[in-house]
Amino acid sequence: MAVGEEACLICAQAAQTVETFVLVLSDPEWDQDSQEKARINSTLSFDLPLTTGIRTLSTNSANNGDTIEGLLYVPNLVSSDPCTNSTAPYIPRNVTREASLPPSSYLVAFAPWTPSDCPLSYLASASADGARAFIFYLQDNSTNTPPPVDDPAWGLNDGGDWKLTNKYPVYALPGEYGAIIMQELGKYSGNMTDVPNGHLLTEEYDSRDYVRLYTVVTTGGGSTLPSLWVFLLIVLGILLFMIGLTSALMHFVQARRRQTLRQMISNGDVDLEALGIKRLTVPQAALDKMPLYIYVANDRHLANQPPQNSGILGTVPEAGSGMTLSGSQDFEIQDSPRRKSDPTHVRSFPPCDGRLHDCASSSFNAALPQRQLPFSQPTCSICLEDFVSHRTIVRELPCGHIYHPQCIDSFLRECSSLCPFCKGRVLPKGYCPDVLTDSMVRRERLIRRMRERVTVEVVEEGDTPDTPRRPLAVGRRMASFHRQFGRAARSGGRRVSSAPMPGSRSLEIHQTTSLSQINSSNPPTPVQQNIVSRRMERSRQRVNAILGHQRTADEEDQERQAGLPRWRKAIGIIFPGFR
Repeated sequence: MAVGEEACLICAQAAQTVETFVLVLSDPEWDQDSQEKARINSTLSFDLPLTTGIRTLSTNSANNGDTIEGLLYVPNLVSSDPCTNSTAPYIPRNVTREASLPPSSYLVAFAPWTPSDCPLSYLASASADGARAFIFYLQDNSTNTPPPVDDPAWGLNDGGDWKLTNKYPVYALPGEYGAIIMQELGKYSGNMTDVPNGHLLTEEYDSRDYVRLYTVVTTGGGSTLPSLWVFLLIVLGILLFMIGLTSALMHFVQARRRQTLRQMISNGDVDLEALGIKRLTVPQAALDKMPLYIYVANDRHLANQPPQNSGILGTVPEAGSGMTLSGSQDFEIQDSPRRKSDPTHVRSFPPCDGRLHDCASSSFNAALPQRQLPFSQPTCSICLEDFVSHRTIVRELPCGHIYHPQCIDSFLRECSSLCPFCKGRVLPKGYCPDVLTDSMVRRERLIRRMRERVTVEVVEEGDTPDTPRRPLAVGRRMASFHRQFGRAARSGGRRVSSAPMPGSRSLEIHQTTSLSQINSSNPPTPVQQNIVSRRMERSRQRVNAILGHQRTADEEDQERQAGLPRWRKAIGIIFPGFR
């Protein structure tokens, strides 16, 4: 075996502790059925546990994690051996020998290490006695760890063969502790009455029992890694634990924030699309619940005049007027707003058949109510076409603005969930997207903090420019901002197309009819289909003009995530919120 391999093996199976204490054993001569043994309390007897300063010289027959134990004794040498006299000064005359131990006992030999060949004699005697281990100590009265196994102090002029010849492990203790144990071996070799505190022991134990020193040697726990690697593994384990704990904490915090944002969205306190965070659309089920009715102009002096053409449709006669649609007629689409008031460009259109969304026949009148708005909005803000009073079917959004159904439905289903005119919320209260990402939470928190930094000064009636302004509290700043600018906009008169004031509706629509239910009758004519298709094309172009190339924060984050390397994505998964 190479020197390096031997040193590694000894390190792996080295003794970790050596504990010596006093044990009481029953005498088998008078009590053959009982093999009881008891450890005497350290206050009444000798007890020496050693956890440091132990040197392992040989590991024969010792495995990792083994516990080697037995009664401690000094092997006998033949009388002719010169070592008997040379080691006599270090060994008490009444020391514990094999003859003073119970038969069939586990034995651990103990002796001083002398510079001569005497250790070989003791090793051979211990092998003959069947000892399970041998413990030596140097005559230096030191408490330091004995020299390494390859030190010349352990040389016996046999090239180290003594380590392989004897089939038991060999250990060495510091000289001072070895001398103490040797002196105690001389005290615990006779009867119970002769040992220290024997008169007290006889009160608890049978005086015929043996009282001897017992030694327990524990070896390594099976790890062959050097201490540095063990330290590094401990540090790595602590680091992984901290990473896992931090990741779990961040996931918990982000989950709570997502839940809070979801609750705020459901309560209507936050609109992701209005904040530019995520583009939302309105489901068809929500569109079907929005009221449909026939538009009635707000200008009363025009209500009795015949309806004139407005953009794409022109004048729509009453149903049943006798006017029919000729297949050879050519209908021109009026795109210029100036031509709406030009009588030379007024054309009459055929009666509605129930398919065109801009007009209502008598059958529609039975299904849809007519309503006069409390404010003036004569034009669809998407296709820029005027509504025809008593003819055009419109859909009203929660904010109060009205549009052609075919214009606003496609816009809300495919493009946005906000009113194209006032950017008001169209989605019903309680609606929330299925997926909320950490980036959405981060953007919403950032915008909320920026809003809280906005300071709005209250302007009271009668204040002059020199009057000091009173700033609002943080929680009311943005609401006051909208109230003040809303009052300023209304003070100059209502615009042509303006949002309705709260509580200004003179008629509540309780009947909401789906557009698909209204259009379930007569099929459209080719000319009507052409008119509708042209309007849809103009609506599409108008929607593109309204939306432009605006990108939401969610779309920007998705593009940024797509360009990140894999390691950055992995870090983002482990630590949510990491950018």
